[in-house]
Amino acid sequence: MESYLNNLNNFEHRKFLSKLRLSAHDFPIEKLRKQNVPRHKRYCEKCKSSDIGDEFHYLMRCPDFYLQGLRDEFIKKTAELVPQILFLPMRERFIYIVSCADMNCYKLLAPLLAKGMKYLAKCE
Repeated sequence: MESYLNNLNNFEHRKFLSKLRLSAHDFPIEKLRKQNVPRHKRYCEKCKSSDIGDEFHYLMRCPDFYLQGLRDEFIKKTAELVPQILFLPMRERFIYIVSCADMNCYKLLAPLLAKGMKYLAKCE
């Protein structure tokens, strides 16, 4: 059992973090897979770019104003705990964030996910 399940007190935060880690969300990468849309056509529905609407896109790249604000706040707070994160290439930064064994990182990531996933669900 993953440690965040025991160490995050907020049920909603645990739920959204679990959804991300299990790909049990409604990002286009999963939602459109169920509709047999080819992977290369599962575009972000929020920014209307030609980027695939996957976890990496929403956590690291989507230019949507609200998501960008959440991401900037998260990276700033995370960099206070782990300054080296700012020097990682974006893909490695993403891997560090979603596989972080540091509970403090999860405590920062979970509220971001809750806000971001709720926001994306409202926009559909």
